Amino acid sequence: MRGPNPEEFRLSLTSPSGASFRLEWKEGALEYRAYNEHFDPTRMERLQPTSEAWAKFWQAMEVAGVWEWQARYLNPAEAEGIQWQVALRLGDKAVGAYGDNAFPGESPAARGTATPSPQFKAFHQGIRELVAGLPFD
Repeated sequence: MRGPNPEEFRLSLTSPSGASFRLEWKEGALEYRAYNEHFDPTRMERLQPTSEAWAKFWQAMEVAGVWEWQARYLNPAEAEGIQWQVALRLGDKAVGAYGDNAFPGESPAARGTATPSPQFKAFHQGIRELVAGLPFD
C-alpha cells in the first residue's frame, strides 16, 4: 500500500492582487512560501501534514479530476487574474498543468470570464485545507 506522501509536489498560484504562493514537497516536508506583489518573501513555513490531511487532499484531487487535466489552460482575452501551476505525482498518477486566467472544466465560451471552474475550486479548497489555514489565494 502506497503512503500518502507524494513523489512530486509543486504548486503555485499568483492572485489578481499580485500576491503569490508556492508549495513544494522537499526533504520530507511541505515547504510553504508566500510573496507580496513585488515578489518579496513574506512568509515561509515547513509543514508536516498528517496522514488524514494528506488523505483529504488526495480525495480533493480526485473530486477536481486533477489527474485528467490538460497541460495548458490559457485565456488571452484576460490580462489580469489568476496564474497557477501544478506538478503532482503519487504512485502511478501524475499531472503537470499550467493556467493563465483559464481553468480545467471550463467551456470555451466561459474563458473570457477568468472565473475559476468548480474543478479548480475543489483543487484550491484541497490546497487550503492541506496548508491548515495559511493564505493561498
